[in-house]
Amino acid sequence: METPVAPEFELPAPGARQIWPPRAQWAAGCGSGCALLVLLEGLAIWAIAYAMIYSPQQLAGSIRTPKRVSQGMPFPLTVVVKNESKRPATLTAIVARSTLTDQLTLTAPQPAPPGAPTTMLGTTTWQYQKEMKPGQRFTVTFQAIPNRSGTLRGSLELQAGFVPYPVSFSVEVDPAEESGSGAQ
Repeated sequence: METPVAPEFELPAPGARQIWPPRAQWAAGCGSGCALLVLLEGLAIWAIAYAMIYSPQQLAGSIRTPKRVSQGMPFPLTVVVKNESKRPATLTAIVARSTLTDQLTLTAPQPAPPGAPTTMLGTTTWQYQKEMKPGQRFTVTFQAIPNRSGTLRGSLELQAGFVPYPVSFSVEVDPAEESGSGAQ
């Protein structure tokens, strides 16, 4: 007695065109797609690791403000950037996220960047492209106007390439003084 063979696994006649069975075609397609996704994922992880860990640029920063300011009154907010790497680094931008710009208005940076700041989705970016030698410092002073009283905590991001370096600060904001109290 001869064992029947499933039609999809029959060997083709000599000289006939060989066609993969549908299930084999499906498996090969899925396997190839999965292999491509794994390869792309590995490439993405490598790129992120290189940018975040092995990036030759290393910036550090600090922000100086007065200890106390008044709501609605401008005060100097000074950002000090330092290149802490052993190679030249480029400060590409200073970024204020909406969590800061909701509490505080930043204007008139000195030195001014080459172009006007860009604002998108509540994030304001000042493009600098400032090349810094190892150990060099770069200082930018903004006019800051607090929109509310209380303790104002915020941060700016210093960017070097794709890597952000957050720098935090805190300042006490006294309530705005009322004018025209009527006393004579």
